[in-house]
Amino acid sequence: MSADEWERAHEATGEGNNRVVQERLHAADGVELFAVRVPADGVWRPRRRGAAYGYVAGGSATLAWGAGPAARVSADADEFFRVPAGTPPAVHATDGSARLLVAFDTGVTGAADADWPSATADGTVVTTATDGGVVSKSAGGTPTGRDAAARPADTSLTAEDPTARAAATTVAGRDDWGSAGELENVERRSPFPDDDVRMVRGHSSGEIVSEWHHHHDNHVFGFVLGGDGYVEWGTGEGERLFVAAGECFHIPAGFVHRDRSDSAGDQEFVLWLTGSEPRTLPAEETDR
Repeated sequence: MSADEWERAHEATGEGNNRVVQERLHAADGVELFAVRVPADGVWRPRRRGAAYGYVAGGSATLAWGAGPAARVSADADEFFRVPAGTPPAVHATDGSARLLVAFDTGVTGAADADWPSATADGTVVTTATDGGVVSKSAGGTPTGRDAAARPADTSLTAEDPTARAAATTVAGRDDWGSAGELENVERRSPFPDDDVRMVRGHSSGEIVSEWHHHHDNHVFGFVLGGDGYVEWGTGEGERLFVAAGECFHIPAGFVHRDRSDSAGDQEFVLWLTGSEPRTLPAEETDR
């Protein structure tokens, strides 16, 4: 499914051009992944105050904490952005509609996906989380998610100055991406390789079969931008998940698998890895 087809799929569900469409795709380990379509002249106002790790899948957007130029940041198609924890921006579509994929590191425990494998069934973006997007907290209201107890509060932005919020936000285009480790026929690049949540922009050409591996304590959220492929956890019947353009997927932490594509064309994808280094480890024969 192309980007245009993805947008038409939203419109076909009755979500017209004048509505913001926000769908939670996956949640695990205190991180939630959302797909958002902001129409022309529309404004998306996220409710999460955790650090945001976003990718502009189509169009362009302005992240605004105030009306002045110094309180606004722009991000174009195929660019990543990172917003530190604190007051979220109001997100405006800059030129026509904008399509965003954004992971929030909330520091609280979100409901995990009900089942795995989990990809959309028909190429449209749909919610797969169990609670419809509600984030749960411990009884005392204290954050209970990944590293929540170990992470000190960020006091540098407690004043929530709009200009400071914008200055602390980073946008990364292709020239800013660093290597995220090469695989045969697969290019993987990362805009912010040292972040708690690592984003990866991937491209592969032709048929590929990776080695068996897992991602340590990282949950992996993925979205296929173009092409198609498989996540395989065995070689038997029914032991693989087909994922095509416009579909999302979630690979749980420690889950042994390999990536495969039988297509002669190109595959384009974006990943979010939620844990710590090492992000990828080879699997032992006894693991499979």
